[in-house]
Amino acid sequence: MRSRFGVQLGCLLLAATRVERRAKPIFWGIGAFMLLTLVLWIRNAFGALVVVAWAVALFALARGKKTGRVAGFALSVLAIQVALNAVFDIRALFLVHGPTDAATMARLFAVPAPIWAGLWMAMSAVLLVWTLRTTR
Repeated sequence: MRSRFGVQLGCLLLAATRVERRAKPIFWGIGAFMLLTLVLWIRNAFGALVVVAWAVALFALARGKKTGRVAGFALSVLAIQVALNAVFDIRALFLVHGPTDAATMARLFAVPAPIWAGLWMAMSAVLLVWTLRTTR
């Protein structure tokens, strides 16, 4: 499930990069969500250090008065990374034999798991291509 929603999130972020003033509120939101993640789930020093460092970097991008273009560029990089990583992660559904979303769907609907994984990969690729075409 994470992969399919990752593509959607990446496409939404990519669409948001078209308006420069949207980058800063998005960075505030992502930074705040990272700190919430720190409080709820992170239980080791390394994880806490990494999450805090990223949150500080995102807050700095959001807060800076002269970081408009830099924030827009950083949001573009983040959006592309999220979307492509999600498409790349779907390949794991083809390689993992065991409890995956595709295996669950195969059990529920009697359609083989590779068909589900292929369908999700195709939907993700179509959404990504459509977003890239409409936002360029």
